[in-house]
Amino acid sequence: MNKVFFLGILLPIFTACEDRQFQPADIKGVESQLEELSRSVKGIFADTEVSVEELKKLRQIEYDIIKLPLNASPEEMSKTLTTAGQDRWDCFQAEKTQEDNKPMLLFFCKRPVGTPLRYLPSSLIGR
Repeated sequence: MNKVFFLGILLPIFTACEDRQFQPADIKGVESQLEELSRSVKGIFADTEVSVEELKKLRQIEYDIIKLPLNASPEEMSKTLTTAGQDRWDCFQAEKTQEDNKPMLLFFCKRPVGTPLRYLPSSLIGR
C-alpha cells in the first residue's frame, strides 16, 4: 500500500519535471529586433557627433496632450490610453476643460526620447 501511495504522489511530480526547454512564443521577432538594435548601435558609434546627440537623448523627456470628449465611453478612453501606452506614453495627469464650448478631457503624457542606447548596459555607455 505504501508503494502505491508513493507512486501516486511521485509519478505526477516526475512527469511535471520533464526536461523542457523554454522557447519564446515569437523567437524570430525577438531575433529581428535584436538585429535591428545591433545595426542601430553600430551606426551610432560610427559617427562621433551622432553618438553625442544620442547620449543627450538619455536625459530628455518629450510631452504630449491627448484630448478626448468628456462624454467618451470608458471603452473609447481605454482604447485611446492603451494605444498611447503601447507607444511608451505615460499619462500622469487628467484635466477637464472646454474647447469650442464642448467639455473635453485632457491627458498630459510624457516619455523618454527614443534612443537605442536605452537598451545597452550602462557600463558600455559610461552612465
